[in-house]
Amino acid sequence: MQSTWITRRAMLRMAAATAASISLPAMAQLGGGKKPLRVIVGSAAGGAADVIVRAMGPGIAAELKVPVVVDNRPGGQSVISLEALAAQPADGNTLLYIHSGYVATEVTQRLFDLDKSTIPLTRVGTSRIMLLVGGDSPFGSLGEIFDFARANPGKLHYGTLGDGGFEHLKMAQITTAAGVVATPVPYKTSTDAIKDLIGGSVDCYMAPAIFAKMYIPPKRVKALAIFDSQRWSDFPEVPTLREAGIEVDPLRYWGGYVARVGMPPEIVQRLSSMLGRVARLPEVRERFEGTGQEVDVEDDPEKFRSQIQGDKAWIIDAYRLIRT
Repeated sequence: MQSTWITRRAMLRMAAATAASISLPAMAQLGGGKKPLRVIVGSAAGGAADVIVRAMGPGIAAELKVPVVVDNRPGGQSVISLEALAAQPADGNTLLYIHSGYVATEVTQRLFDLDKSTIPLTRVGTSRIMLLVGGDSPFGSLGEIFDFARANPGKLHYGTLGDGGFEHLKMAQITTAAGVVATPVPYKTSTDAIKDLIGGSVDCYMAPAIFAKMYIPPKRVKALAIFDSQRWSDFPEVPTLREAGIEVDPLRYWGGYVARVGMPPEIVQRLSSMLGRVARLPEVRERFEGTGQEVDVEDDPEKFRSQIQGDKAWIIDAYRLIRT
């Protein structure tokens, strides 16, 4: 009950602030009086999202000619960061960086509604996803791992980042498509999951591609499939899920910026284009690569919204699978 009340309170604040802000000339609001641009990040300093936002900060500051302030608001299953955005006027001076996990949390926890509370601006990056097994694993292909699962229902163990998280949901979709029963093992971090994967405590883990780059060369892990629509030139021998016989839609992790609902369309367009330009800067691209993401810009707000809605649709279906 408390979480629902918090969300309603935030919605009421948004409605009141919107009524006050939209009466001002739209373009004059953005950076008006040299007000800093505040970017809220729903995770602690030093994480991938924080690194990306800080990498883009100088470019954003140069474009808008205002300082950029990063405001880390971790915790509360993303509600804290959304509350912080909701408390500000819809004038373009406060943005929120979100990622794929926000959509999973929206569906499974029902603490907020991204469509009602935010306006998508720009997706700035994506990360390939691979299904990994330990370097000493007996499994050499997706077919082998699912043959084992069919012969031993429930004995195939896969790592996840918590019950109902993005990884749990996608793996539920994949195992259902394969016609097998497998057991999720929750971890707090990808690093913990990879450690147990290498040690043999879990059989497989759906991981960001940065772990493949780190651990395949020293043969500490093997990749059985990539979740893209086509193979990756860095590991051309690794098949896609569909090539391996699993008929599910391709998927990548993604990250991007949203604003508070009610922001004038002129500011939406200006910010969307600006964020796309900054993400493509060479110095920003280099920092992205260090987090395992690639610069992958979608600066059409409606297309970014469609991606979010597409993720929401498959997550709703997958959530039904893990709750039946």
